[in-house]
Amino acid sequence: SRHNLKKDMAVVVPEGLVGRILEVDPYTAYAILLPDPDSRVSALTATSRAQGIIAGTGTEKLQMKYLALDAGVAIGEEVTTSGIGSIFQKGLQIGKIESIERDSDGLHLLAFIKPSVPFSKLEEVLCIVSSPQK
Repeated sequence: SRHNLKKDMAVVVPEGLVGRILEVDPYTAYAILLPDPDSRVSALTATSRAQGIIAGTGTEKLQMKYLALDAGVAIGEEVTTSGIGSIFQKGLQIGKIESIERDSDGLHLLAFIKPSVPFSKLEEVLCIVSSPQK
């Protein structure tokens, strides 16, 4: 907090989105990273423009949930933040689709995403200061 960090600021590296700040103390900030099972991010695919929710799995892969059955998503398609909600700006890189299957509910597609960020090699991150809401 001594450096003006605040809860819900986006945490990024040049490769893309890392997560968001959960809690701030005077000398320490705690963040939740995308692979965390409690992490959720609204996302958009680059080519098909399909919207879904990125969820962490606790592994090196992410899931993109709630994709429409006719979304037209493809393996290799890039995924970015959608800008829906007030935490993450639109267009932050998340990763690429590696595989697609029908979700267990049978009503949606589930895509597995390889993150752009090398989470096992993070050393320095940057926090994005949000502009005032209009």
